[in-house]
Amino acid sequence: MGKKKMHYMTMLNLVVIGNVLSTILIIGIIFGTVYYRYMKEEVITSLENDVGQAESYMSSYIESITNTGEKLAMDVELGLAVEDYLSSDISRSVDGKGMIDYILQSALSMNSSIENITIGTKDKIIQRDGYSIDKDSHMESICNETWYKEIQKDKLERKFAENTFYKNTYAQKPYYLYATKFKNKFYQTRDQEDRVIIITFNTTELEKHISALTNNAVININVWWEENGEKKLVYQAAEQKDVEEYLIGNPSDKEKEKVEAGYVFTQKETPAIGWHIVGNINKSTFYSLAYQVEPWMVLIILGVIVVSVILSAVSSQAVSKPMKKLVAAMEDIENSQFHKVDNNTSCIETDKLIFTYNRMAGRIEGLIEDIKMREAEKRKIEFKVLEAQINPHFIYNTLDAVKWVARVNQSDKIADIIESFVRLLRISLSKGREMIPVANEIILVREYANIMIFRNNYEIEINYEIAEDTRSLSTLKLVLQPFVENCFFHAFNSEARDKHITVRSRLTEDSLIFEVTDNGIGFCAKNKNMKQMTGIGIDNIDERIKTWHGSGYGVEIISGEDRGTTIRIRQPIIKEEIG
Repeated sequence: MGKKKMHYMTMLNLVVIGNVLSTILIIGIIFGTVYYRYMKEEVITSLENDVGQAESYMSSYIESITNTGEKLAMDVELGLAVEDYLSSDISRSVDGKGMIDYILQSALSMNSSIENITIGTKDKIIQRDGYSIDKDSHMESICNETWYKEIQKDKLERKFAENTFYKNTYAQKPYYLYATKFKNKFYQTRDQEDRVIIITFNTTELEKHISALTNNAVININVWWEENGEKKLVYQAAEQKDVEEYLIGNPSDKEKEKVEAGYVFTQKETPAIGWHIVGNINKSTFYSLAYQVEPWMVLIILGVIVVSVILSAVSSQAVSKPMKKLVAAMEDIENSQFHKVDNNTSCIETDKLIFTYNRMAGRIEGLIEDIKMREAEKRKIEFKVLEAQINPHFIYNTLDAVKWVARVNQSDKIADIIESFVRLLRISLSKGREMIPVANEIILVREYANIMIFRNNYEIEINYEIAEDTRSLSTLKLVLQPFVENCFFHAFNSEARDKHITVRSRLTEDSLIFEVTDNGIGFCAKNKNMKQMTGIGIDNIDERIKTWHGSGYGVEIISGEDRGTTIRIRQPIIKEEIG
């Protein structure tokens, strides 16, 4: 009599039902027997750790700002650059401006929290760029600040303050500044030095880090500081009006007692700037964090878990054992070892799965043998193709030899045409690259035109109006030659005189423009299929440009009957070659 089989889903449902019942039982026991107790030390330790981490990160955060300021203040190169920039010599001023740009932009790139860096003297800000505040709007505000005057007079070594004069329209939030006097010893005495470095920074990264430490439902962290007798809130993890009033407002003694009765507080201070980090937790939450489970309840929970594990193990064994055999057989397939798996299991689905695997393994084995035979044939064909390939260098060297034989025999015209053909071949191949310099594309067109004029004895004058600022840019290769070829074959009729073709290149604000212009018969009914006249086809070149650079670029035809034709090719400005 055959072994009785069961559906896999039936077995799985039994396991799930057993686990759900066990979970419900455990949860019921926990909620029915657990009572919360006060565990002050553990919760306070957690609170103090969060505040300590926030203070540690804040200290390192501020230290990175101050280190940047101190390094710039002591940078001799920066001091020299400022002197050059302020000089009446235009050349020195330009060089100084470039060095200031380089040094300050480098400092900005090292710290994403720095909004801008400003250099000021007694009565002005000496520069304005993307790295500096707007001197037109803020110079008077800065120079009138008491701390600024005190730094100038060496009464104050450095200053941390809220930046009240700078606002970023894209980020409506407070900014802070760190200011100090230059210390690069450019002057012999300190009273001759009047330059101040001002770093404006934001607290975005600081807030992200502190926010990651806190759980607004449990622990909240607030940062506040006092400036000129006024307390200001720098950061608040969650909106707590009573706590905010307690920290920076003027609450009455009764209000203070109410807040202190409802919260547990811990506080640390950052000595460098006097910012206070205050962590607080609601006392009702504070008391609920600790609980204790009775010993007898632990025994019941363990008993339920053991029973559940046993039931799950027995139920899953019927599926896991045949699946392990199946996995082992599949791993053997990776080593080209094909063998069947016994499908006499307790589960209908695993029987079907193993049966399907056995049939699939047999078919794969047959397919692999077939592929091996096909690969052997493919290698034979590839070998024959390799044997038939000609090294392009063999062609170049052969043509070069023929050129020199022509020169020896004083056939200079033939030698020149062979040399033009070799250049055309080299640039056309370009080692498989699609992008080449504009200068090379013009050489390719020039050599092609030389060959066509020699071969067909055309009486056509070709002019090149190539803007110098385009020669070093990159272009898709072979975008001009097909249109020059089209001019040779289709632009002029047999009666035409004074035939001209002009090849131009120029730059617009955002594009590299090529134009091929002729004074031929123009676009008319006779050549309405003009787009298909060259071997490559205008449509193909247009599609190729759009594929590389997007739909905003491509080929434009400007023509009229008996008015000649202009082909305009638009590409993006690429300042370096793309592989």
